Parts: sequence; C-alpha cells; structure tokens
Amino acid sequence: MAGKKIAFPNFTVLGNSRRTIAARWADPPFFCVCRAKFTFPAPNGEPLTRTARIVIIPLPQIIGLLAVSLRLFLLTRRGVRYQKALLHAARGNRQ
Repeated sequence: MAGKKIAFPNFTVLGNSRRTIAARWADPPFFCVCRAKFTFPAPNGEPLTRTARIVIIPLPQIIGLLAVSLRLFLLTRRGVRYQKALLHAARGNRQ
C-alpha cells in the first residue's frame, strides 16, 4: 500500500481557511505508525505537500491481553498463598 495514490474531488481553499479531507482505508494494518503525504497544487503552480503521522493501536486486543495477564497473576498469587497455608498447616500438625 506504500506509495498508493488516492484521488480526492476538486475543491478550493481560500486564504486563512482550512479544509479537512478524509479517505477510507480499506485494509489497514493491525498495528502501524504510518506517514501519509498529501500533495496539492498551489496557486503559484508549485505543489504544496503536507504530511501526517497516523498511529494505529489495537486497543481492544491490548485491553484483553492486560485483563488475561492480570487474571493469571492473581490466580498464581492465590495459588501460592494456598500452598503456603497448606505447608504451614502440615508443619503445624507434625509438631
């Protein structure tokens, strides 16, 4: 997808004004720190180029992974406490 050109409809932007453009990305990558470059013809005939950084972070998957990791940590911690309690009880019964 690098270097692919997308055609936008013609529009006019007057001085001291702004125009927001949008495009639909059909197949974005799962995780990406990408750079998009937009080139427009300027009134003097030279092209005007602007770049934008696009960051794609799979937030739902990251939250799910953190939740599973926390659950495993808590279960392991609970298991260690249970083993310590059993060991303590076993040592107490020997005496």
